[in-house]
Formats: sequence, C-alpha cells, structure tokens
Amino acid sequence: MIKIHPQHQILWITLLFNLLLGSFFLYCQGINSPFIFDDIPNLSPLGQRQYLGFWHDVALFLLQGDSGPTGRPVSLLSFYLNDSTWKGATATSFKYTNVLLHLLNGVLVFWLALKLAGFTRATRNQCLAVALLTCGIWLLHPIQINSVLYVIQRMTELSSLFMLTGLLCYLHGRDHLHQTPWKGWLWLLLGGGISLLLSILSKETGILLIVYILAIEYALLRPLQSPPPRHLNIGLALAVWLPFLLLLAYLLQTGLNGNNFAARPFDVTQRLLTEARVIWDYLSSILMPTPGKSTLFHDDFIISQHRLEPLTTLPAVLGIGLLLALVITIRKRQPVITFATAWFLGGHLLESTTVPLELYFEHRNYLPLFGIAFALAWYGITLQSRWRRAGQVVLATLLLTMVAVTQHGIVQWTHPVQMVAGWLQDHPRSQRTLEALDALIGEHISPTARQALLQELQLVSKQSQTSSYLIFRDLQLACRNRAMTPAKLETALTRLNTAGYTNSLSKAYADFITLWLNDRCGNLDAQTLLAFNEKLLSIPELQHNDMPAVLHYWQAEVQVKQGNLGATMQHLEASYHLQPTLDKLLIQATYLSSAGLYANALSKLQQAKQYLCKDWHSCMQLKLRQTEIDSLVVTLKQHLQKQQEASRHDNAVHHFARQE
Repeated sequence: MIKIHPQHQILWITLLFNLLLGSFFLYCQGINSPFIFDDIPNLSPLGQRQYLGFWHDVALFLLQGDSGPTGRPVSLLSFYLNDSTWKGATATSFKYTNVLLHLLNGVLVFWLALKLAGFTRATRNQCLAVALLTCGIWLLHPIQINSVLYVIQRMTELSSLFMLTGLLCYLHGRDHLHQTPWKGWLWLLLGGGISLLLSILSKETGILLIVYILAIEYALLRPLQSPPPRHLNIGLALAVWLPFLLLLAYLLQTGLNGNNFAARPFDVTQRLLTEARVIWDYLSSILMPTPGKSTLFHDDFIISQHRLEPLTTLPAVLGIGLLLALVITIRKRQPVITFATAWFLGGHLLESTTVPLELYFEHRNYLPLFGIAFALAWYGITLQSRWRRAGQVVLATLLLTMVAVTQHGIVQWTHPVQMVAGWLQDHPRSQRTLEALDALIGEHISPTARQALLQELQLVSKQSQTSSYLIFRDLQLACRNRAMTPAKLETALTRLNTAGYTNSLSKAYADFITLWLNDRCGNLDAQTLLAFNEKLLSIPELQHNDMPAVLHYWQAEVQVKQGNLGATMQHLEASYHLQPTLDKLLIQATYLSSAGLYANALSKLQQAKQYLCKDWHSCMQLKLRQTEIDSLVVTLKQHLQKQQEASRHDNAVHHFARQE
C-alpha cells in the first residue's frame, strides 16, 4: 500500500480534481445535442405502461430490454431514473449523466492505476504521477467520445464502472489475505461477485472482469515477484479460471455454428481475419489520434476474404502472433508491456472474436484503453534520466493532440448534420453514414441533391449486398410523391431477390405499409399489395431474424382494412407463432371481439399462460400485465353474457311465435 504525506495528498487530490473539472467542462460542450440512431428504439418504451401504475411500468421497462441475452436491466434502470417517460424527454439530462459516469470511472481508473503502479519499482511520487497521467489519457482520449455522448453507450460505461469496482475489490481482498484471510475472502467473493453480476447486468461484456483479473495477476503481479497469498490459487481456479474456460468454450461453440452468421456478410473465418486488422486500427487510433477519424459507423471497413485479400490481412494476423510471442518472452523483464498487451487484447476477447457482431465500433475500447494508457504513463514517468526528457515531450505532445482532437469531436456532436457530413468525408463508402445523412437532411434538400445522395447510397449498398432497406425507402418516397404503381412493386420484387438482408429492413417495410394504411400510396389497391407481400414471404434471403413475423403481422393489418377477419386471424396467428407476444394475443382477442366472437376471444386469452410463460422473464412480464388481460376478460364476459341473453330472448320470442 502506498503511503502519502498529508501535504502531498492535498497536492495530488487538487491535481486530480482539476483534471476531472477540466474533463467535465470539455464534455459539457457536447451535452446539448439530440438523441440519435439507436437511442430512440431503446429509450422510446419509457413510460409506455404508466397506465398500469408506476412500479409495473418500471418493471416492464426493465424486462423489455432486448439489446443482449441479459436484457441489461441495470442500464435500463439508470435510463428510467433520468426520465420516466419518453414523451418530452430531452437528451441533455441523459448525456449529463453519461459525463458524470465517465468522470466517476476516471476516479476509479486513477485508483486502479495507483494500486498497480505500487507493485512496480516506481517511487511513491512516480506512482501518483503514473496514476494521474493514466487517468488523464483515459479521460481525454478522443476514442472515448462516442461512449460518453452517445446516450445508449451508458451500457458500456456502467459495465466498466462495475468491472473497475470488481478489480479494486480483488486487489484489496488480495492484500488482506496475508493478514486477515476472512476479510480478504469477503472482499474477493462478495465484492468481486456482486461487481461481476452488476457488470454483466449492465452489459454482457462485464464477464471480461475475469479476463482483467487474469491479466493483472499473471501478467503484472506474479512477474513482479508478488507471491500469491495462501489458497489464492484455489480461489482463482474455481472463481476465475473455470468461468474463463467456459467463456472460451462459448466462443468456440459460437464460431463453429455457421447458422450464427447467416445474416452477416462474413463467416467466422473472415470475421477473425478482419478483426486482426481492426485491432491494429484501434491501436493506431489510440497512439496517433487524428481529427475526423472518430465516427459511430465503420461499416465500410473492408472484410478480409482470405489471408491475402486485402494484402494487409496476413501481416495483421502475423503481427498479433509476433506481439504475443514477444510479450511472453519479455514478461519477466518488462511486465508492464506484457500487462498492457494482455489487458488490451483480453478486453476485445468477447466482441472481436467469434460472436457475430458488427466488425468495428470505437466504444469497444472504452476499458481496454486503460492498459495502453497505463503503459504509456508508466514508461513516460519511470524512464531513466537520459530518455526521460524525450518521453516527457512525446507524452506532452500526445496529451495536447488528444485534447485538441477531443475538443473538435465533442463540438461536432452539437451539430448532427455537420458531424455526419464530416464522417462521410472520411468514410464515403459507409452505407450507414449515408443512411444517417439522408434521415437528417433528406426531407430538407432539393430533389436533385437527394437523388444524388440516394444514388450513392444505392451504389454502396449493392456492393455490400444490403440494399433491401433502400428498396423500401424508394417505395416510401414513391408513396409520399403519389407516384406508386404496381409496376414499381414488380421492379422492387426483382431487386429484392438479390438485395440481401439488413437489420433495418423490417422497420423500412413497416413504414411502407403504414403509409399505405394511411392512404398515402395513391391508387395502389389492396390485392396488389397483398400479392406483393406474399411474394416477399417466398424470398429466402430476406427471412432472417424477426422479418417473417413482421411480414405476417403487417399482412394481417392490410387484411383488417379489407374487413377480412379470417385472413387477418390467419396471419396474426402465423406472426404470433413465429414471435409470440402478449400484444399480438391481445390484438387477436380485440379483433375477434369486434366481430362479436366473444367466446373465441376468451379462448385466445386463455392461451396466454400456456404459450407466453416459458421462462422467469416471460412469466414475470405476463404477471405484470395480468391486469390488462383480466380487464379484457371481464369486458368479454359481459359482452358474451349479453349476447347469450339476447340469444335466449330471441329463441323465446321465436318459440312463442311458432306456438301462436
């Protein structure tokens, strides 16, 4: 443990406070910016069920999360604490909270760096300087901008918060194992365990806490001759190594299942080859920050088809192999380099290997950056006198460059159109950037300018085989311009056969059908649209994720407008079978009720528990919405009773009429 003189404590606390204050004012320049992109679908359910009561609304919002296997309820709860309803919500308060979380994480980064530096040969003042410099690099690096100002990336911030807490608990507990083992194990198991759980419930990357523990223990502490306390190896074997091996088994199983990559333009081999190049690109962005390079979208990153296409693929793979061989060789002489490498690569183990996620996101470096920052700070501070001045010049240049680039990037966030246009200058082949620019300005520019933008977007999407979204965008424009014809639908079908699936397809299709339902598509008749929808169901390349269920649902909505109850129920049932939800069941019951089929509607509602209660998650959602079901059941029973009474009355009248 590092002991600091009280006067020195005041000095270093003042320096840390000034660093945090400067970071606060720097990031606050960007908080007056709107919600964008994934913020909206993730936060729009806020307050959606307030009619059920406050606690039911909170619980249902936490349970509705579908961003990952856990639903990320801790992150969702933090959003709810910012604002309990989406209507009237502004992004400023959400981003303000993100900035505060980033600063809190910065304090934990300082603390962690201080404890780790204390295991090295650095002096007391050097340890404090290393911790402060590490904190400064980590807080102010431009690669962090998207994690802080993109509201939905609070999930990354919170997961990192609890991972940092867990690491501090681990180091604190490890220290106590020598003198008071019971207290040490309490910190290790209880503190570390709770931190791990909260981190995973914030975002699934929280499982990487065990990887960071291994990096600290085996890449830094043990090479520095910090002997493990008694029985620590047993605890590590059960609580860290075993989960780590299970994680590796999961990654292996995920990679071997080819079906996981059906909706991606790459297979597992291509992904791994590409990620080798992505890792080096991350490192270049960290070590050489440049204005304009930061962006939310890197979908234009070229996929490695094999080890020589592009030519940088093989050098990237070999480079990672040589880097690993080097750090293993020098692990005892230069443990800080070994630690930084293990930390950085370990931090990308989940999102940059076999899990079929998108290839490149800067926010994935939020916590992995710590390893690089710590190594830069440690060597910059502890270099021998003949190299110290050169190291200080390099670090000072890096810090000044970082602040300037970060300042530029933060200010851009307050002008979304300029920001996305800037992204496009550096990534002209990015389909998602072009889509974002069209969404922001498409309705406000001249038809000629928009046509040029859409043509460029069409060209890019054809190359990536994800143009299906744009085909429905064209149909939407045709509807709005009252230019929709059956011939346009036929042309669209021809293009869709080779367009390829993209995740935004289902929303684009739903928006198109909604325009037709609102009589915005001219003289396009229902039969033509229904035939078009049926043909869509026969295109196998489009039947990924929720698309089949979406197609059946909107087919049912078109049939409703035609007054065709039988076909409506047929498609709703098909959609419900593919993607069972209580809302679809309630819609079916409502439509049956509107046709006077109260007994059939009641029969549908009786299926709720049987088909929707499949696990604790779905059963809890069903229980929280039981009042909705009960209310509808009461109404249906009343209508059914009146219907039966009317039927008995009619039978009695008919009976007496025959007797007369």
